[in-house]
Amino acid sequence: MELKAIIEEAITKISKENEVEIVSSIDLAQEIQNIHICQQIPIGIIIENLINLEPLKRKLLPNIYHRIVKKIHKHIWKPSRRNPQQPTTSTRGLPTILAKNRLR
Repeated sequence: MELKAIIEEAITKISKENEVEIVSSIDLAQEIQNIHICQQIPIGIIIENLINLEPLKRKLLPNIYHRIVKKIHKHIWKPSRRNPQQPTTSTRGLPTILAKNRLR
């Protein structure tokens, strides 16, 4: 699942649960993605650009962020931990290096 899809799903789900119509949900999703990917602000920090929304939508932002973090944990972070990357260092030349160091 892509980050953009996770963000859009969170916005849609929270707005439906609270019976609030977020007209520009795609714009909000893009703004959240830009803040946390392009500007590299840690997820969960809500900056002024998003606080300037209507008061009702502003109240929903913590719930939206909570759902985003839960989905990232479930769909991105956990799967990446199940398949850890293999070590990049090669041990093929290690016995030769050790033998040379012993001779010194």
